[in-house]
Order: sequence, then C-alpha cells, then structure tokens
Amino acid sequence: MNSDRYTTYKLQFPVEYGDNLITELKIRRPQGKHLRGLKLNALDDVEVALDLLGSLSGQPPQAIDLLEAPDVMGALEVLGAFLSQTLTGSKT
Repeated sequence: MNSDRYTTYKLQFPVEYGDNLITELKIRRPQGKHLRGLKLNALDDVEVALDLLGSLSGQPPQAIDLLEAPDVMGALEVLGAFLSQTLTGSKT
C-alpha cells in the first residue's frame, strides 16, 4: 500500500458501529471514478461530501452518520486537501 495515497485521520470522538470501534479514518486520495459527476465545489454540498468521505475511507454511510461534528469537519479538511492537490496538481 502506497502511504502517500492515504492520510489517517484520528477521531477525537471514536464511534461504535456494529461490533467495531472506529477510532480513525484512513482516507485515500480520490481517483477519477470518485470525481466523475462532481462539481468543482462538491464539498459545499454536505451530503455529497459525506458520501465521498465514506467511499474514500471504506466506511458505510451509517458509520459516517455517527461521527461527531468536529470529526466530520476534520476529515473533510483532509478530503479537501486531497481535492485541492487534484485541482492544482501539487503535493503537500
């Protein structure tokens, strides 16, 4: 697994989903298939942003729905940084 393709976001408020305690989200850099059909300001639409976060972290929507607001915002910052790199072609 190529580590620069992923960023791990440690949850401030871990959540229980089923039998699992989720303490972090391993968010992968988006590929074209994830960006298909998205508007350039896709993260302005919370529902779209949360769906994309779930897809890129491998978590089902129900688990993403359990995240507390500070963790949602922190994880979306990671996702925003990936998208920013995608649009500018740079690595941070």
